[in-house]
Amino acid sequence: MYATQQQENPDYILGTINALRAQVQQINTTIATLEESIQAKPDVDRTPKMDAAVPSQGYELLGQAFPAKDLTEAFVSIFKNFAELEPTFPARFKKALTADLAKARKPSKRGYIAATPQDLYPGNPRLWKFAHEIAPGWMLGTNESSEKKLRFIRLACKVIGLRWGKELKVSFR
Repeated sequence: MYATQQQENPDYILGTINALRAQVQQINTTIATLEESIQAKPDVDRTPKMDAAVPSQGYELLGQAFPAKDLTEAFVSIFKNFAELEPTFPARFKKALTADLAKARKPSKRGYIAATPQDLYPGNPRLWKFAHEIAPGWMLGTNESSEKKLRFIRLACKVIGLRWGKELKVSFR
């Protein structure tokens, strides 16, 4: 008799519905994460375009030239292009970078690539202006040395499966 009265109580019913919705949301998030992890890399057209030349300032990606005023602009543009070529790229790059930093015994509190400027530069609001969106929900921090930017671009090439110096060429004179 008690269970029936409890089940007829609107507050009990709404509480149960909300609990079930939260569980469904967690399940959907887990499913999406699992699907993302098993998703095969998309085929990337690696046919070089013969009419393209590496700009004196910029980069060439798969034979297409992209001028850039400086390395920071190229850095952001390359990561945006990689995220367009492969939507799972930002998450995969973050995982590879975390492993790379751990292997080099240089763990960092900074995110380098994260969801918000606050995650990129925790506790340092004056640096939030250096956060650039590369894909929905992904920000890239650009307050890095040129050496570090180039290191991250090389790692990004490995993550996406492109050859540095062949399928991606960066040039600044």
